[in-house]
Amino acid sequence: MLSTHENSLPFWTARPVLIYGPHKSGSTLLQRLLDGHSSIWCYPMELKLKFMTLAPPASRLDAAVANQKFCQLQGFAHEKWDGEKFMNLQKDLYETCIGLGGYIQGMAWVSWQCAAVAPRQPQMWLAKEVGGRTGPVLNAWRHLFYDGKVVFILRHPLHVVRSIVLLRLRTGKSMSLHRTYRALNDTLRVTWDCASRASEPWAFPVVYEKLTSPDKQDLMQHLCDFLGVEFEPVVLGPTLFGEKAVVGTSSKQTTEVFEPEKDWKTGLGMMHILWMSLVYWVLNNYYSFKVGKWKMRDYTALSAELNRLAGEK
Repeated sequence: MLSTHENSLPFWTARPVLIYGPHKSGSTLLQRLLDGHSSIWCYPMELKLKFMTLAPPASRLDAAVANQKFCQLQGFAHEKWDGEKFMNLQKDLYETCIGLGGYIQGMAWVSWQCAAVAPRQPQMWLAKEVGGRTGPVLNAWRHLFYDGKVVFILRHPLHVVRSIVLLRLRTGKSMSLHRTYRALNDTLRVTWDCASRASEPWAFPVVYEKLTSPDKQDLMQHLCDFLGVEFEPVVLGPTLFGEKAVVGTSSKQTTEVFEPEKDWKTGLGMMHILWMSLVYWVLNNYYSFKVGKWKMRDYTALSAELNRLAGEK
């Protein structure tokens, strides 16, 4: 039987890194860039920690198992992934783990054992989380893992929602004005919540526009320094299990990192453009004022400040 007592788990499972930001902000891209690093094991899917924080602390482990939010890997398919082995090992986790933290550490270890290609001696592991209630998610993460680090990934909110709208349209689904409002509201809320915490010693801000620029190497070098690992050129391109990969959430079928569309209005109808412009102006002012950063409400000023912070980490 698998043992997930804290003394039996590898030391690196107690050194987690969480990539966090709004939906469609580039979290999967950043996860795939770090996937090939020889010292980092990247949990292949999203943790879904936000769903666990909805339950009372005493029942979060039960909620994790009952809702199977941590079990996305049950349906994960890849030629270098042993799904059957994962299923067998995962069944023992609930009976042997100690609390939600032990369960999450156990999932990191189990997933590492099921990959045909993985770092032989990882120094840490990395997972991603998007959306949800920023405060509870980060508080839970910091409570479960005192030494855990967080990498914020932020992108211009209008570009984020544009991506959401176009994705739905490409799949034959409509995007009502109410749904558009909710998407923009959630994106701005998470963006400013993250921005207000970007200077914390345990946090590192990544600006998507910088990450997809030709000079992203400087940013990735600072990120590796923050994580305490050596910079490796492999982190400049997305990989999955050691192979070049197309990012699953990408709008283009390419294994290269590409610069996004400059104009957020491209591809959108006039109704969405007018509605998003109005909602953005109102909510951006509100949330930037709420977190005490109203002077940086312009995204250009905010991204410049975040890039400055990243350079000083």
